[in-house]
Amino acid sequence: MSVTDIPFDSDQINDPNTLRAIIEIDRGPRPEAASFAPPQWAGAYGAVLWGQGDVLRLWGAGCAKSDDILRAFAVARLLECRQGDAKLIVHSKGLEGILGHVSVSKGFKAGGKTPFEGFGFLKPIQDARGRGEWGLVPVKARVGEPEGYHLAVRESKSGLRVALKMLPVISTIAAKHCDPLNFIEATDADPNPDGLMGHLEAARG
Repeated sequence: MSVTDIPFDSDQINDPNTLRAIIEIDRGPRPEAASFAPPQWAGAYGAVLWGQGDVLRLWGAGCAKSDDILRAFAVARLLECRQGDAKLIVHSKGLEGILGHVSVSKGFKAGGKTPFEGFGFLKPIQDARGRGEWGLVPVKARVGEPEGYHLAVRESKSGLRVALKMLPVISTIAAKHCDPLNFIEATDADPNPDGLMGHLEAARG
C-alpha cells in the first residue's frame, strides 16, 4: 500500500494502546426464488485496521443470513489481531441492535420461545465489548462514512469476488460447518482453504 493510499494520522497508526478499524460488507445478487439455501446468503466483509505501528487490510468470504452476522465475523477477526491490552475501536454500520439484544437475551428472540440464530457466536463478541476490549462507533451511510472507508469497501469487494466463485459448490462447503447458513470459508490470510480454488475449477469443468 502506498503512502498516498493511507489516509490515517501517523500518530494513530503508531498508537501502541489503541487499534482502530472500519468495516464494510458486500453481497452478490440474490436468487429470485425465496430460499434459505446457502447461495441465497453469500457475502463478504472487508476491513481496514490501523494502530500498533501497522495498517492491515482484511477480508473474509462465506455465507450469512444477516448483514450484521457478516459484520460480526469481521469483528471476531479484528479481535484476533489485538496484541496485549490494546483497545479496539470499530467503525461500522449496523451491529448495535443485534449486539444490544444479545446482551439482554438468554439465547431466545423476543417472547422467549424462538431460538436466537447466531447467539452462540455473537455472545462472546458482545461479552468482549462488555469487558471493554472493543467499542463500536456507529456509521451512517453516505453522511457519516469515516476517512478510509473506501479501503474497507475495496476489501469487501475482494472478498465478494471469492464468495461468488464459491456459489457452484457453496452448499457442499456449507455442509461441513456447524452452522451451514453462517460461516466464513476463505480469508485474505487463507484464500485457498483445502484447495478450494481447485474444487471450483473442477466444478466449472
